[in-house]
Amino acid sequence: MVGRTYQFSFADATIEEPPGVGGLLGGYIEQDLLVEVTDVADPLIDFMGGLSEAGSSPPEQDLCAATADLADGDLSANPYFVVGPTELTMEASGVAITLFELEVSGVFVDDGDAIEDGEITGLIDTRPLDSLVGGGEGAVCDLVGSFGASCEDCPDGDTFCLRMKAVDIEAPWIEGLDLEESEGCE
Repeated sequence: MVGRTYQFSFADATIEEPPGVGGLLGGYIEQDLLVEVTDVADPLIDFMGGLSEAGSSPPEQDLCAATADLADGDLSANPYFVVGPTELTMEASGVAITLFELEVSGVFVDDGDAIEDGEITGLIDTRPLDSLVGGGEGAVCDLVGSFGASCEDCPDGDTFCLRMKAVDIEAPWIEGLDLEESEGCE
């Protein structure tokens, strides 16, 4: 599995959280999460996380997006794994959003050609999305509140983050795609 890169597509996921508005939120995310296995030392697994170029097919790595070190993941229930938490910044409808407490999990299929039952969880800072819904600071939180969801504290202590959970992700191995470490573009 070392050296294999898998594509976690938000477009193909079921967005369970936030309840009632997950599909709306998922529609803003234009990049896929790419994870490459960098080391396996049972019961640990390490990945490098990156992002795809929006709309690229087959997926290509966005070298202007910083990669994330997803080290010391738990593989003790092999073939199931969980890795994280970490932080990752990605693009959603042309604005940069940060995912805090990002965790990725799934089950490797027998031949390693895919990951089934993939799940991505994290905390999204909604402030960059406020302008997309036509409002000032807190507009996304106000919108999701009308659907019964609520924002919670971000790491900076302000209550503008939204818990996100994407499930039922089938992440194929993208043969020939090797991620490069990147600190992002300025």
